[in-house]
Amino acid sequence: MNELEYKCCPCCDTWKLLSEFSKIKSRKDGLNVYCKKCYSEKRKKWTKTYRELNSEQIKDRDKAFHWQNKQKRNIKSKNFLLNNHNEINKRRKAKYKMNPDKFIIRSQMRKSHKKSCESSLTIKEWKYIKQYFNDTFGDRICPYCNRVMIVITQDHFTPLNKGGGYSITNIIPCCKSCNSSKQDMDFYEWYKQYPLANNKNLEKIKEWFTYINNTLK
Repeated sequence: MNELEYKCCPCCDTWKLLSEFSKIKSRKDGLNVYCKKCYSEKRKKWTKTYRELNSEQIKDRDKAFHWQNKQKRNIKSKNFLLNNHNEINKRRKAKYKMNPDKFIIRSQMRKSHKKSCESSLTIKEWKYIKQYFNDTFGDRICPYCNRVMIVITQDHFTPLNKGGGYSITNIIPCCKSCNSSKQDMDFYEWYKQYPLANNKNLEKIKEWFTYINNTLK
């Protein structure tokens, strides 16, 4: 074997091409002792150990850096958004089409956090709620007006401004028309006046809340 073209890595004990070793000027041969693969693994282990031993120091350092550079980062972020506004919107729309439920839940969680309300609904729970209110043919029926839903919205049964949380025990899937009509009114007050209200729908909604509350106990 021509040692001018190959070098032995002491970590994996394998002869490898010189191109598989990183360049280091301080060494006589100008190459790292370990091959790129072994050195990468060693660096990962060292970084993990260092972070575990110095976790508090790293947190304090990161916080200090964040506050020292907050204004610069905000300016940089605003400039980036202004210069790439159209591209960012295209990406967001594409991501939304791929997974609309994810974006809806994120948006609703932010609103709940702002009002200091519970925000625990997951995508899996939201899918389960929608499935519960499907009819026997699998159509998604609005629990309030009994019409097939083309666009499904999330209604807070107890409004956020009245202490209702964003959780499986307070979210009902309904059509856009019903959600716009109800707004932040008390459900029972609104439903009494609603032209499309009926007792069967009301019973199914009550059954859902009874079922889910008993399940979570």
